[in-house]
Amino acid sequence: MGCRCLIGLVQDDSTVRFVYCHNGGNPGHSGTLLYENYDLPELLRLLEEGDLSLLGAKIGRKKDFDTYTRNYDMETSECLFYGR
Repeated sequence: MGCRCLIGLVQDDSTVRFVYCHNGGNPGHSGTLLYENYDLPELLRLLEEGDLSLLGAKIGRKKDFDTYTRNYDMETSECLFYGR
């Protein structure tokens, strides 16, 4: 069972733009990855891509969800998005 989370950004009008992340939502994983690897332009790009199964250190290239092999290295892992 995954630890779910929402990754979001408060907009100028006080609304929150967010995506759903199904796995790895604990602060030690997703929080660390966001803090260490995502500046504002990358975060905006992440939000554009939509909901994801797993956050990685970088957005990376499109992957086939059924054949994806998880990379456990937090420095080189790539995101796995739904419907991308």
